[in-house]
Amino acid sequence: MVADALEKSDIELTALTQLSGGASRETWRCVAVADGVEHEMILQRGRVVPEGAGGSGAGMEAEGAVLAAVEAAGVPVAHMYACDGGVEVLGAPFLLTSFVAGETIARKIQRDPQ
Repeated sequence: MVADALEKSDIELTALTQLSGGASRETWRCVAVADGVEHEMILQRGRVVPEGAGGSGAGMEAEGAVLAAVEAAGVPVAHMYACDGGVEVLGAPFLLTSFVAGETIARKIQRDPQ
């Protein structure tokens, strides 16, 4: 799926670094290497929910749809390469986007005078 999204037949995810935050998801910074070209990425992976405990990948799919729609409307957002609400590929729903540098912690943003 990731290879299809990058329009490559063979890719490798490297330099996986788990980022902080997120009660319902794991967030990882990684590099996808395709044909010798490195692409900085963000991988969000839903927490694994034990079978029968409820929950689904619907939220991840909805977020992917919103990202695609706002990007198509010209809003500057991280480009979504792949989104899957199932558990077959990574064992949990996931979203793979381009990496965008910046701050995500609300209290830091609110306290920054700039």
